[in-house]
Amino acid sequence: MALPTNIVTKVSEIIRYDLATYLNLYVSFIENDRTNIFDYYSGNVKKANQKSFARLTSLLKESDKVDNLIDIHKHRMATAEFWELIELLTSMTESLLTIDNSSKWLRSVITKNNFSPEVEVELVLNQLQTLENLSKTVGSVDVENDWIKIALRNDLAEEDYTTEGGNVLSIAFRNKLKINIQSIVDNIDGEKIYGIDINKQITFIDDDLQALSYQDTIKQTVDVLANLRMGHTPEFPLDGVQSKLVVGSNRNSVAYPILFRQLYSTFQKDDTLKSFAVKKIENTEDILEMDFEVETRFGEVVPTKTAF
Repeated sequence: MALPTNIVTKVSEIIRYDLATYLNLYVSFIENDRTNIFDYYSGNVKKANQKSFARLTSLLKESDKVDNLIDIHKHRMATAEFWELIELLTSMTESLLTIDNSSKWLRSVITKNNFSPEVEVELVLNQLQTLENLSKTVGSVDVENDWIKIALRNDLAEEDYTTEGGNVLSIAFRNKLKINIQSIVDNIDGEKIYGIDINKQITFIDDDLQALSYQDTIKQTVDVLANLRMGHTPEFPLDGVQSKLVVGSNRNSVAYPILFRQLYSTFQKDDTLKSFAVKKIENTEDILEMDFEVETRFGEVVPTKTAF
């Protein structure tokens, strides 16, 4: 913040805004409040410091105001003497936005203004299954009370479900294990664990790249990894399966143990995936086809196949 006072004063006069006060509030926030927000999203504290969050909200509004004023009067600040201050103000805005999204950067199960150490999923009530039994299934330690929470959460009266089952219910369960996911940047909450990717076949929708849903993202991820061959990724040339293990070789002498090990190693690099199981191997003419299922960290099974 070691800027000439006259520059801050000049810009303040041009945009008619008290920049000195804004700069001081920002410094105070970084020194006194930023850690409180990180601690909350990291789960180190259970109760959010409301004053710290209020200051962040206020500073975000002020930064937006400052950015708009700078843009309006930029023609009056086109000389080099103003560049350092303008660059500083821009970096301050980026810093505030990063802090505002820190729950995602920290891969937290705690979302903005909503602390919950639980993951919510949708489950279907099976035939002859009771809400008490469903509570046990999701790891409840207080079945007598938690089945009531399930009913209230889903606005479910006793006559709304029968022994036939079939009700789609939103269920929250406490994840006792801390999942450390580095492959994506988002809140580790339900299917958000899969992240969001763009379509591998470049597609534009309304002049913007098509973004896949969480479910489509994990399906694409599994498909890409299943069909990855060594050397196809310049940055990671050893990732994938060696084509020469199959191509041009005697189909009856394929080194399956090596093939499986390379597939395992490929899938292991994506920490949103848990395991994979080969379900079928078919050797016809010049093609070796493999069907297998990949289990995600969220417990879903994604079927996929590859061919050599």
